[in-house]
Amino acid sequence: MNLLRINMNQHYRVRVCDKFVLNPMQERIIKIKIVDLHNCDTAQFIPTSHLLYQDSILLPHALINEKNNRALMTIINLSNRTRTINKNTPIGIIEIEPPNSSCFLISTTTSSPSPSPLK
Repeated sequence: MNLLRINMNQHYRVRVCDKFVLNPMQERIIKIKIVDLHNCDTAQFIPTSHLLYQDSILLPHALINEKNNRALMTIINLSNRTRTINKNTPIGIIEIEPPNSSCFLISTTTSSPSPSPLK
């Protein structure tokens, strides 16, 4: 019996599913496909620096929910020019963390003074 095995600490290429046009300063949700990764549930997306530094396209570092090699991603055109993004354009990678990696919650809490007892 063959079991699906996910290679931990591996990088998987992420590409755009469809061709689309981004108008100047436009934000849009797009479909992406993750090459060779099947049903990982949640994974860390890391955008390519080329899009930001050479094309003024912003993609966030994000946790994405992957299902059947597909996910949704927000993309923003930061330039004053219209940009066309072609189908299968590489936009980043998915990185899978090993199961023994640690996650920490950072929160800000303020201590509120205790209410004074009523007399």
